[in-house]
Parts: sequence; structure tokens; C-alpha cells
Amino acid sequence: MALPVPVTIHGYETTESLVSRLSAANGFRSAKGLLNAIGIRPRRLAAGLPRDLALLSQWSGTEVAALARFLHVNSPDHQTWRLGDAVFGRLARAAIRFRYCPACILDDLENGIGRPLARPYVRPGWTCRALIHCPQHRHPLVEAPSWDSNDFCRFVDANLSLIRSKVQPLPSLEPIEVDTYIEARIKGARTCSYLDRFEVYVVLDLCEHLGRFVHAHRRAVTHVPAELWTAPAREIGFHIASQGEQHLRDTFAEIIRFKRAGTRSRLGFLSLGDWLRQNSTREDFAEILKLFQDVAERNLPFAPGEICFVPVRRRYRHTVHSAAAEYGIARDRVIKLLNESGVLKRRLTGRSCFDISDAHRVLSSDLSAAVVSRINAGKQLGASPKLMRQILQANLLPRVRTSDGSKITVAIAERDLSEFKHRIFQNVTIAEEDNTMLTIATMRLVTGVDPFDALVALHQGELEKTKAGSDHGYNLGSLRFDPQEVVNHWNVKQKATHLGIDGNGLIPSRAAKFLRVTPKTIPLLLQHNLVELEPTDAENDSKDRLITLASMATFKEKWVSQVEAAEILGVRPPLVLFLLEEMRGVKRIFNSTAGTSAIFLKSDVTR
Repeated sequence: MALPVPVTIHGYETTESLVSRLSAANGFRSAKGLLNAIGIRPRRLAAGLPRDLALLSQWSGTEVAALARFLHVNSPDHQTWRLGDAVFGRLARAAIRFRYCPACILDDLENGIGRPLARPYVRPGWTCRALIHCPQHRHPLVEAPSWDSNDFCRFVDANLSLIRSKVQPLPSLEPIEVDTYIEARIKGARTCSYLDRFEVYVVLDLCEHLGRFVHAHRRAVTHVPAELWTAPAREIGFHIASQGEQHLRDTFAEIIRFKRAGTRSRLGFLSLGDWLRQNSTREDFAEILKLFQDVAERNLPFAPGEICFVPVRRRYRHTVHSAAAEYGIARDRVIKLLNESGVLKRRLTGRSCFDISDAHRVLSSDLSAAVVSRINAGKQLGASPKLMRQILQANLLPRVRTSDGSKITVAIAERDLSEFKHRIFQNVTIAEEDNTMLTIATMRLVTGVDPFDALVALHQGELEKTKAGSDHGYNLGSLRFDPQEVVNHWNVKQKATHLGIDGNGLIPSRAAKFLRVTPKTIPLLLQHNLVELEPTDAENDSKDRLITLASMATFKEKWVSQVEAAEILGVRPPLVLFLLEEMRGVKRIFNSTAGTSAIFLKSDVTR
């Protein structure tokens, strides 16, 4: 049995909307009144129960399939839900207040068929929060005031003046490609071959996080229209992803290469990385995850087992450090070999990364050069087993891994051994043998200094009086050390270690903190020879030179700054000048100016 006044369901209309129009066309006071009259409960109808759909079909004359077409259907785990042919995530569920397009309603009233009260109808997309604009009118969806969302016709009738006031005179100029795509997917249309492989909730998340990532690195992207940079992130992401898998790959790789060309080889992936990692175990995200993981692996220096989005499967790029570790070649030599070979498009620096296929031929051929065992290297150098072990542990002499097919051994490349010998003896003076000087073997016995410490100092060019005969043969046993120079150097090192100075010196700003003076005081200390700069050469710019370790150690022994004097005297720093100069007659070393610290002899302050 059918109702007296038939109402035809639109191809894109919700079931509740049809019930509201049927009740309005047939004189019922409300949609709920119609459902009560024919014995249907609203919740059972919304759930799509077969009995209720069949009953409504009989009274409305509409096929059951058409009634069930745009029902909200939850997945068993309630993580997703279906609307038409599109599957959405939980965040896209309908809100308590339903939304509508005022332009659509006025269009229904003006151009619809049948009784005016029964003309406006609800589009299924309005019930999904992922849809922000009406694709037909480019009008933002408007949130309705508190009203029974299942009786749309009565809402329109009671709020028509409000609805008219909500209509914007001009359509929005904001891009709405995502809204258009969502509505097409709800209707079952396929408009984007690549994105259509995935459920809509995957597409929406991808576009949102990809858009944020691209916007954050917009300087690296050249093919996004200028007007999109002010659009929502999901529109930027959709513009890129909708052009296909290869375009998505190219854009992601383009950003990585742009950032990689800077000072770092790695970069963060912002919310895109977090999203991919959070969904790394889900099958519905597997293809997207595989794409981004593959591009990242091919363009960044990840090692197998490292975590990008998931554990890395294989290495595609090396850093200087990783190549040095894998091939057993010193980092400086890796840079030198690759730059000299010409296989790289850009000159390599210490922070760069490079394709392993480009470098393998050069570095592996260098590995095939002659090597010597550690024992034979020690014999050539004339070094004891203990001294040889110390040299290798300090990496003064790099080791390489070699394989004969059955086992891997650690050896020393002849080229590295030769470079080490020349580095040691380039700081040695050729002279006649002097019995007053020390050998490697006698040094500890006479001075108590570890021979290795003296060898390191010689290797770094810190000893100037070491000699060897003309027939030294690059043997460490032929070296003759000046005992006083060795002891003095060792004493300076010990003092510096006690004072907390690491290395050969500090840059001026750090030296100022260590000496407890202002940065403007350092030039005055240098001018009065209270501290010294390290020696300069053609490759070492004076502005990058360090305040030497020895001079800072001496300064801390003899002098005190104004701050240190205040601590010794137990007063505040501003009172130091008055207390020392006016009351004790102690004069500062030089006249301090604004922004500089006063310096006093430590003996004058402590007496």
C-alpha cells in the first residue's frame, strides 16, 4: 500500500530526507508522525534493518536498494563507516547539528517539483564532516541551529528567512577540489586513477599531511600554483597526489634533495612521518607507506635496520662517515678519492651524502691496494706491540677490513702506513745523533711520560726539537726527543686537563667564558700577550684561530678576572675596583673600558 501523494527519491538523497518530504507532501505534522503511523522506528530505519526498509519501500513506492544507498554503515570495529561508495574515518562522522548548503535549498524551492514544502532535500555529503563546501555552488556548508535533523522540510519551512540570509552573493574562490572528489566518491564516480585505489579516509589523511609537509618546504617545490600556498593543506596535498604515483614520488624526492643539499643529510618529516609510522602495520596504508619509505631510502643515507617510517631494508646512499666505516678507509681519504675520481656531480664535503653505486667502484678499488698486517706494520715502524695497539686505538693509523673469501681480517693499507710515516717525520729535524736526547724506549724511564703521548704531540706538530739521523728509514726507534720539551709539553697538558680544557685550545667566545671575562676583553688580553693565538698558515684564517691551551693554563696560574677577584675577596664584583685600587693600591693590568673586564695579578689579590 502506498501513500496518496507519491514523492520520488532523488539520486543523491538520504533516506531520512525522503521520509521528511513524504510527511510534508501527505499532510503529516512531522516525519516522526509518518513513521509512527506506518510502524517504523527512526533508529531502526537509520540502522538499515531489512524489515523497516521493506516497510518504507511499500509505503513510498521506492526500491529498497535506493533507500539503503546512502545509509551510514559502521565497520565491525567502528573505526570506519561507509556512506554510499566512500569509506570514512571516525573524525568525519556527522556532528550533533546537521549542516546544509543554503544555495541548494533555495534552488530546490525555486526549481523543484511538487508541493513547495516537500521540495528541499538533504544531500548525503552534508552528513559527512569531511565535506566543507557544496561542490555545485562552491558555497561553505552552514551549521543549522538546534533542530530535529530527521525532519529537514520542517526545518526549512521554519527557518527560511535565516537560510536566505546565509547565502553568499559570490561563490567562494577557495579551491574545493577535495570536496568535489569526496562527493564523487560518495556517488561512486572514479575521477582519479591513483587515489581511487585507496579508501577515502586514507586519501584525506594523505592529502592533509602531505600538504603540511610540502607547505613547510615550499621553497623546494616549483610546480605548485601560487594561489594554492594560501589554501588549506589538504588542497595542496591533493593537487600533488591527484597527478599520480610518479608525480608524488618526484615531489617527495625533490624536497629531500633540496634539503639534503644544505648542511644536513637528514631531515624531519613533520606530521607526515608521524602519520606513516602510526599506521605502519595497517594493510590499508601499506601501499602509501611503501612509496614514501622507498623514496626516503633512495635519497637519504639510511643504514639497514635504521627506522625511517619502518626499518630500512637496504642502503642506497652513504655519508662520508658510513662509507669510511664500511670500506675501512679514513674519512679524509674517502673525500679525497671521490672528489678526484669525478664520479660525483657535486664536490663532496664532510656532511654530504652520495649514491653507493657511484662510489663503490672507486672505494672498492682503493681497498684492493696492498695491505700489511698489524704485526708487519709494527715491525716497519719499529713500534712495540703496546705502542702499536695505542696508535691503532687512537685511529692515528686507520685499519681496513679485507677478505680472502673464507674469513675477514683487519689490516693496514700500505698507503695509510706511508702517510703516517711521513706525517711523523715531517716534523723532525735531520741531525747528527745526540746522546743527551731520549728515544722512544728510554722516554718513560727518564721522564715518566708515556711514549705514545710524545708521539701524538709529534704527529700533531706540537714538538719542535725532535731529531733523527739521515738514515732513519722512517723507523720510530730512530727518533730523538728533547727531554725538557717533552716534560714541559706534558706538564701543560696535565694543567689543562685539570682546568677542564679539552683539545689544543678554544675559540675566543668560549675562551672568554673559561677565563671568566667578557668577550670584548679577549682582544686586550691578546694585545698585552696574556694569552696567545695558535700559529696561522695559509689555510687557517685568523678569525677561526684558537686561544692556545698553554697560554690559558698560564693565565689561570698568574692572573684573575674581576669576577674571580670578587669571589676571593667575598664581595660583589662592582666593589672589587674600589676595594683593591682605592684601599689597597692594587692596580689592574690595563685600563678596562665599557664592556671589558678588569684583570689583576693573583698574588696581589690573595696577599
